[in-house]
Amino acid sequence: MRTFSPAAERSKTELAGRLQPFLPATGLVLELASGSGQHVAHFAACFPGLTFQPSDCTDVALASLRQWVSESARPNLLPPLRLDVLHEPWPCPRANAVLVCNLLHITREPVHRAVLSGAARILAPGEVLLLFGPFSRVALPPAPPERGAFAGWTLPSQPPEIEALRRLAESQALALREVIETSQPSHFLLVFERTER
Repeated sequence: MRTFSPAAERSKTELAGRLQPFLPATGLVLELASGSGQHVAHFAACFPGLTFQPSDCTDVALASLRQWVSESARPNLLPPLRLDVLHEPWPCPRANAVLVCNLLHITREPVHRAVLSGAARILAPGEVLLLFGPFSRVALPPAPPERGAFAGWTLPSQPPEIEALRRLAESQALALREVIETSQPSHFLLVFERTER
């Protein structure tokens, strides 16, 4: 069944405009944690020269994505992949850009590290990882450590710190090139470029 996110609906038009300068003219864009599918369906309509590969790891999201893909009937919007960033190898071995919207603020460092390292593996030097969502510009006190099977997926008490992400990305051959404010409070688009190792 197709789901609907009011937040995705509010942000999709502005976000498409913010993404445009950084996306390649052609190629494959892998979206991680695509959720309802509204974002990726809108982006596929905005950028017909690109092919969009949505993905998620939950049955509910995958069912919604399949419905959005079917209803959009766009040749540049592929059927969704089941992809859990913590499970390697990813089922998409190569992409020309990786897009992640509203994932990192609801997950913790193990997921952040997996997103960054996985993106670095499938991008070539000069290609970009684009992260959108709530982030903090200031240093925050460390969150308590997690234990157990769900470590990484439980809701944190604070948004990720941009500087901490920059350092973590640098260790994965990803350089933070742009920090772009959006009209949504505390929401940024972070642009990371894959560098030579």
